[in-house]
Amino acid sequence: MDLVISNSKALKKFEWIMLVFLLAFPRPADAGPCKGPIRTALMISGVEDQPEIGWAVTLVTWQDLLSMVPGVLPISLYDTEQALFQCEAEEIVGYPRVPADRAEADVVVSGKVSKTLEPKGFMLEITAEPTGRRACNYRFGKTLFAKDPVSVGHELSGEIQSKLLGKTGGKQAKVLSIDAVMSAAKGLEMLFRRSCRLKGCPNDPAGGVRLLETAIGLDPGLVSVRILLAEVYLHSRKPAKAAAVIEPAMNRNYLAALLFGRAMESGGLSDKAYKAYSTARRSCPRCCGPLTALAGMSASKGETRHAMELYDKAISFDPGCSKALFSKALLLHRKGRNLAKVAGLYEEAARLSPANPDIFYYLGLARAALGEMDQAISAFRKALEAGPEFPDAWRNLGVALLKTGKRKEALEAFKKCLKYAPKEAPYRSLVEKQITELK
Repeated sequence: MDLVISNSKALKKFEWIMLVFLLAFPRPADAGPCKGPIRTALMISGVEDQPEIGWAVTLVTWQDLLSMVPGVLPISLYDTEQALFQCEAEEIVGYPRVPADRAEADVVVSGKVSKTLEPKGFMLEITAEPTGRRACNYRFGKTLFAKDPVSVGHELSGEIQSKLLGKTGGKQAKVLSIDAVMSAAKGLEMLFRRSCRLKGCPNDPAGGVRLLETAIGLDPGLVSVRILLAEVYLHSRKPAKAAAVIEPAMNRNYLAALLFGRAMESGGLSDKAYKAYSTARRSCPRCCGPLTALAGMSASKGETRHAMELYDKAISFDPGCSKALFSKALLLHRKGRNLAKVAGLYEEAARLSPANPDIFYYLGLARAALGEMDQAISAFRKALEAGPEFPDAWRNLGVALLKTGKRKEALEAFKKCLKYAPKEAPYRSLVEKQITELK
């Protein structure tokens, strides 16, 4: 790590003090390393005027953790102001989900960036605290002073991997290219502009993607950037590009294997998808993503019983796995089985992923099928809060409102449906007829 040592005796002494462990919390006798994947949430604060530093520290930390410790599972990126890292995980980021609160992580790692003390240098105060979610305990505190975020990121991730797994040594982090990391950091800042609440927040997702591609060109070993970029390509319906960017990393990280499987499945290559999902499961046997993906493939083949077994296994390993809950509910719903149970599963999935409009939409359908129109209307409205341009939700909201006698509101819902529905939508003529009758 590059140290910034001033000629000033007072500042020199201060800087050396900052490099010493400030806190050393002993591990309780009954708390050891967690078994299975460790859910970590990373928070970086104090970087409102230096967003690239925050992104870069985050990138390097995840990069090292993912490459050194297969059992670590990052589940969120956010800072205390929710300004930089509150990413739309379900939509873009390759991590399973953003938790509703910190308690869904096993460990919360916090980094607070202080104002720079020297040119091109900054101080980062680091703490790790257990959330009490599981009977394991990891605590440490440290203050670092460095010239660049890559150095700090390596130091931080080295401490995390040592403490999380109860190790004193381990594989050394690869030295990353600072140009590559900073390019990726700036790209991410641009890409996630919808979640950025800062003044002058960038609004150039295409430019963000180009910077991520540049970062990988400068340093092909940036696994975390490959994961993010592959997720973006998948969201943009470019499975071939996603496969090309993630394939070099698929044997190094279970998330990479999972994304490669998604790319293969999107491209209609089910055999390759199954192999990739199986690779991901072997790397992380108790992780929700691979089990849910394999269950989905079984369901598509009509192997309902096997799919249910896999969904149940995923939920038993991770009760907070909203994707497994939602997928299980969908399978039961399509089979027309136990709608009350289906609605309950949708409710739980929606609680865990309140930003997912699809969950609320299907919850509305289930409630409507049960004759619970007021609850159906509420669910459809929540779906539209999360996704205002959701034509099917507008249409079904209109139907539910019409059944409860709210003709004026139903008319407005049907109009919104036509506004957002594609021209080839098969229900357009029916909705147009309903609008004419309600006028």
